[in-house]
Order: sequence, then C-alpha cells, then structure tokens
Amino acid sequence: MEWDSENSLNDTSKVFNDKDKIITKLIQEIYKTINRIDIFDSPSTLLTQEPLKIAIDGLNKKIKSRCITKVTKENIAYCRQLISIVDEVHHLDEIKGNFLINETTHASIFIEKKAEKPSTQLIISNFKLFIEQQQSFFDLLWDNSILAYQKIKEIEEGETTAAKEEIISLPTIKTEIVTEQKEIIKRMADFYKTSEEIKFLFSSRQSKIDLQRFF
Repeated sequence: MEWDSENSLNDTSKVFNDKDKIITKLIQEIYKTINRIDIFDSPSTLLTQEPLKIAIDGLNKKIKSRCITKVTKENIAYCRQLISIVDEVHHLDEIKGNFLINETTHASIFIEKKAEKPSTQLIISNFKLFIEQQQSFFDLLWDNSILAYQKIKEIEEGETTAAKEEIISLPTIKTEIVTEQKEIIKRMADFYKTSEEIKFLFSSRQSKIDLQRFF
C-alpha cells in the first residue's frame, strides 16, 4: 500500500507498508545523498537488513555518515558492525525511534513487533522545512550522546570488574602439612565435627593413627 500527499510547493510525503517496497525505497533515498546522511537507530534494528548495510557501506567515501543508537550488553556485536561501516557512531539512552535524514529526504521507519502480526511502515518526506527541523532535532540528540565505543568499553569493563570481584570473594584455599601426631589427631577431630562425610587416604598400612578414636 502506498499513499501520496502533495502540497502547493510540490513537496511530497509518501507512506509505504509493503516490506519489499520499504527496503527498495530506503536504498533509493540513501543513494540520493550528496554530502551527509544521519541515522537514528534505536532500538537497533534498521541496519539488520543486509541490503541497507550494503547501501550505507557503498556510499562515496566523501559522504559523511553518522548514527545514533543505544548500546546494550546484548547488541554489542551489532554496534561493532555499525562502527565498521558508519563514519561516527554514538550511544544515547531513553530516546526511541528509527529514521534517516539527508539533504533532500527524511525517512521514518515504524516497526511494530508486539502486535499479533508484526508490521513495518515507512514515511518519506521531502518537505524542506520539515527536513530542516528534523536535522536540528538530530543534531541536538548528537550533542547529548556519547561515543559508542566508549559505552561498549564501559559495559565490557563493568563485566570484567564484576568477574574479578566474584573471584576475590571466593574463600581462600590453604594447604598445610602437619607432622605432630597430637596436632594431626586434633585437626581430624575438628574435621569430623564439621563434616557429613570423611574419606581417608593413607600411604602405608602401618599408619599409627587409630581411627577408632573418631568412630
């Protein structure tokens, strides 16, 4: 399904509901980019589509690309992929949305996953004033975000610290060699009082320790 709305200035808005048309149209708009393209991708779903990744990666290297997403423990691998194909990737909490914007187009992608039948809708606008407003909005979000690899580092270092703390909290294991018979008997008596099961291993049948002391 496709819906068009034209105003008196010949600017156009279009709505697409067919998934194949959405991918095709997004690729067409990406390739219209002249100098820059900005992508807001939170939750991180937009560039899970291989054709879109190829389109972004295939842009002229003179074109500057930026992307804002939300880095989490679960999507670190995805974010590393973004960093490899987009010039600059930032992390931002809380805000949700999926859109891309270049000099001539603003494309909003709405993904409904919780419904009985998941659906995707694309709204494309080349209304100049709207594009300028959305560009200002993206720039504001960009200024309030942090580098994605900085967030990745925070998550990974947090996991490492937690693992170290767990290791440190483990009880200390100590091995002692006791040679005095009285001390041996005392230690074994202590083990007996605090243990549900004790197994003994002797290097000689001539052991002088009388087990009847304990049983």
